[in-house]
Amino acid sequence: MGNKVTVTIYGKEYTVAGDKPREDIIKLAAHVDDKMTEISDSCAMGAMSSIAVLAAVNIAEEYFDLQARTEDLERRNAKLEDDNQKYTQLWEEAKTNYIDQKEESQKALSDLREQTRAEIEEIRKQKDQLLGQVNGKDKEIEELIRREQEMKSEIEKGSKEAVAASEKKFKDLENNYFDIQMENIQLKSELEKMKNEMEWERNERESH
Repeated sequence: MGNKVTVTIYGKEYTVAGDKPREDIIKLAAHVDDKMTEISDSCAMGAMSSIAVLAAVNIAEEYFDLQARTEDLERRNAKLEDDNQKYTQLWEEAKTNYIDQKEESQKALSDLREQTRAEIEEIRKQKDQLLGQVNGKDKEIEELIRREQEMKSEIEKGSKEAVAASEKKFKDLENNYFDIQMENIQLKSELEKMKNEMEWERNERESH
């Protein structure tokens, strides 16, 4: 339901009806009154119709200026909104790329850590294997040294036994040689005895 407001414009009262609030209608009427008074003070025209037309033209000019400014602001606002959408899209894309790169970096770092952990574990296994081989070689060396010492002992023992055996054989040979010489002497003695006996018997036969 419209509001009816009595206002005074350029010295006359008018009843204005409108949907706007009473205060807004009073402000509009006061603005028209100011324009008409301003034009009346600056011009020599006395006709109210002329003053009203000029006031209407000034108000229309203000309206179109405001409309142009509003449209410019709307264009700027539309551009700002478009730029804002573009920047928002760029931001979202940058954020998505950052998240993707972050996830890739984290995955790459995780893979690198896992690979490093696996390499360290492999190095530890190789180290343990090498230590086992070294310990095995140490045992083999110890066994070789032990066997070498045993062989030296056996050789020394064998040498002593060989010398003892040689000495025994030499003594046996000496004993055998002595026995043979004694038997030889005995045989020679017997042979000489037999020869003498034979010589004696022959002499006896020849003498008879």
